[in-house]
Formats: sequence, C-alpha cells, structure tokens
Amino acid sequence: MRTPSWMKIVLCLMLFTAPAMAEPETVSAPDGCPSVTHVPMGTVMRGTPAEVAATITCEAGSVGPVRLFVRLSDVNKPVSTEMAGQGDGVYSATIPVSMFAGITRFWYYVDARGKADPSQSDESVVQTRWYP
Repeated sequence: MRTPSWMKIVLCLMLFTAPAMAEPETVSAPDGCPSVTHVPMGTVMRGTPAEVAATITCEAGSVGPVRLFVRLSDVNKPVSTEMAGQGDGVYSATIPVSMFAGITRFWYYVDARGKADPSQSDESVVQTRWYP
C-alpha cells in the first residue's frame, strides 16, 4: 500500500517540530536521603507562569523543606520559595509571570533536605544543577 505524499509531509512536520523532551536528572545525598528527580522545564510561554516540579524521596527517613531558587540574571542574588507537597513525593512551585516579565531567560535549581535516620542531628542537603 502506498502512503499519500501529503501524509508523509504531515508526519515529517510532526516529527521535526515536536519539542525535545528533556532527560530527567536524579541527584541524591551521600546517604541516599533525600533524592531529587527533576525533568527540566522547556520553553516558558510569555504571559504564563512557570511551573517547576520535582519528585523527592527518602525511603527510610523523612523529607525536610524543599525550596526552589530562581535567579533572573548572572549577577542577581537568587530568590527562594518553598515548594509545596502534592502527594506521592511530588513537590511543585509556580514562578509568577510578574517575576520574569521583561526578561528572556532565568535560571533555577531545586534544594531538598532530609534525614535518613530520625536520630541524625543534621539534615542532608541535595541540590539540582542550575537550569536556564
């Protein structure tokens, strides 16, 4: 059976214009708690808030505060906001449109804390890399 030419064109357009899916990044504290899995955001449409989500796990212990750090330029100090738990280890935060209005690029990372054992005096800290 022969495929019509117009179908080939449509298929090619779909394949070559589909956004590339980013690979998830997983980082863990040395003792494994916490562990952060995050799929980087792609392009953010002008006029819409940017939603950042990450899955935080700590099999044997507890997850502490999870924060999102956002920097609007190379020289600005990052601004942090708490990420809210959505259930099943998923945490998210929304970067409001007003925060990045007028700029074409911003950077962010996720910071998570936790204890593998409740008797630990200090929390372990794990951070993703900076994402543009």
